[in-house]
Amino acid sequence: ERIEGDLIRRLDGHLLEARRMADLARQRSGSDVLAVNTQLLWLAALIGASGVGLVVAGAIVVRRWFIAPIAALHAGTREFAGGKLDHRISVSTGDELGALGDALNCMASSLCVSQTKYRSLFENQRDAIIIVDGDGVVCECRDADTPVIATDPRTVIGRRLLDGWSEWRRGNYDWEELTRRVAIGRERVRALGVVLPREAAE
Repeated sequence: ERIEGDLIRRLDGHLLEARRMADLARQRSGSDVLAVNTQLLWLAALIGASGVGLVVAGAIVVRRWFIAPIAALHAGTREFAGGKLDHRISVSTGDELGALGDALNCMASSLCVSQTKYRSLFENQRDAIIIVDGDGVVCECRDADTPVIATDPRTVIGRRLLDGWSEWRRGNYDWEELTRRVAIGRERVRALGVVLPREAAE
């Protein structure tokens, strides 16, 4: 019995030690899990913040390299279309958009030179000139050194050709047909031998 009691005491001690070790392991395991979970939460927050940062940085890059140059090109072409040929587009991306901006600026410079030459030729021409669009509406008008048109250009610009000079309907030339041939058929025509009614020539 004494051996048996000794053995039971020893077994109880071992069991208590094992239990204490198991409790300690459980506590350590719980704190390890909590530490791992905390680390995972921090990692997830860091990845989320990095993702937001990348999205913002990407938006800035897209805006700087694509949207802003395209907006500048669009604004520049609107200026050119409005007749401001001295406007210059500033796109310094060094890529295809920059090359397009340079090409548009070069085109505007060429148009400006052409427009100056056209205006000089138009103003210094000795013959009467009437420029009409495809619908027969007068766009520009200049009388000759010897008045032929006999009308103030400001009164006919923006009106149809034969509304500005209704007496020309009685002449020997079909002006509306001439306008159609030039505007639609792209013919080059010089009206020679045209007899204007007497009141148009005075």
